[in-house]
Amino acid sequence: MKNTKWILLTLLLCISISSFSVEVYLLENKTPSEKYKTLGDILYVHAVTLLDAIGARYEWNNASKTLVVNWNQNSILFSNNSQTVSINNSPGYISNEPLILDNRFFLPLLETCKLFGLRIVTREGQVHVFSEISHLLYYFGIPDGYAFNFQLPVNFVISEQSEERLLLDVYGSKTNRDWFLTNARLGIERIQVINSTQDTLKEFIRFEIVVKPDRQVIVTQENGTLWIRTQKRVVTDTAVNSKKKIVIDPGHGGIDPGAIGNHGTYEKNVVLSLSKAVKSLLEKNDYTVYLTRENDVFVELKQRAIFANNKEADLFVSIHLNSFEDASVQGVELYYYDWSEESYKIRLNRLYGALSEETVKAKVQKKLLATNQSRRYAENIRDTLLKYGLSIRKVMPDDFAVIAYTEIPAVLIECGYISNPNFERELQKPEVLTLLAENIAKSIQNLF
Repeated sequence: MKNTKWILLTLLLCISISSFSVEVYLLENKTPSEKYKTLGDILYVHAVTLLDAIGARYEWNNASKTLVVNWNQNSILFSNNSQTVSINNSPGYISNEPLILDNRFFLPLLETCKLFGLRIVTREGQVHVFSEISHLLYYFGIPDGYAFNFQLPVNFVISEQSEERLLLDVYGSKTNRDWFLTNARLGIERIQVINSTQDTLKEFIRFEIVVKPDRQVIVTQENGTLWIRTQKRVVTDTAVNSKKKIVIDPGHGGIDPGAIGNHGTYEKNVVLSLSKAVKSLLEKNDYTVYLTRENDVFVELKQRAIFANNKEADLFVSIHLNSFEDASVQGVELYYYDWSEESYKIRLNRLYGALSEETVKAKVQKKLLATNQSRRYAENIRDTLLKYGLSIRKVMPDDFAVIAYTEIPAVLIECGYISNPNFERELQKPEVLTLLAENIAKSIQNLF
């Protein structure tokens, strides 16, 4: 068994040369490959190419490295290497900053489409962006919930979540009337459907779903149908002998595929399976474990951290796969928050709004302690993974949103490079995925 594991790990980390491939379509037109780039697992698009496609007016200021866009009777200002944007002269922010690459200005595609209210559909290694609105046509009841039918394929984002309340945003869609549904039998206190323009340049549909404490909501999407179901809530056994409370965050999901391998493997699917396996292994050893998502949905990055904070977890682990243009790159990377008091105070304002000076001071001190602990945890996880034969590229601080907004120790693990074709191929084997999950679970168990 020991030799088998070693062979599997060797296969998992072997080197091969190939090109990473994903196709982007803007308004049904295939975008030349040089006009979009994948950095890590974030897809960027050439700003001018996108703006020309949707017919927006824009002006680039080379001195300040800023781009002003006018579209749909609104304006937005992007700045190079900054998460801060200005929407109609009001401050806003995005999770991934625009960048100058090869002397051209690139925008994070998902974040930009959300700001512009554009519709995104992902399928078979392709990302499609549409400006045409998809109208909500009708709904019908199903045994465990409701189905909402749209004119055209849609996708959704979970913008807020708690145990009893969920906000779903469907960008690039519109309803001609407000909807209000309730169903006592299913524990649905209300499903409210309205048009919203919050933080965007174009209307979109927002679903507010509120259920009774003993019910939980499951949302899925298939082409032009949004399925909203409820089921009896599974209460996690928090027995006194539970060792620690862990929140595992499967990266990306739903509208955001993450990195896409050369053979069409989606990061979002692999990390969800991997996270569920890690959860199961930890629970067998008396840990209380929560997932930020349990199916193929996209949860806003800030909401993932809020979820972990509300659970008062002992550790937050975000699980990802990486990507790079050089297909020979391999290995695991671990990240913890890149501490900056000034930057963290900005994030506190985004989380809570105005806080008293005393509260800010206390939260800054708490985050600093959590960051120091995160660094030690990341280094310990590295040591454990090395012990089991995995190749580690680096352990370093960074400003990823999910670990920046947490108020508890938090580590982000890039489990390998899906752009490496042999690694991608090995991930299709259940025994390889199981072995990787076992090693991650053991590395967490060694912390507590």
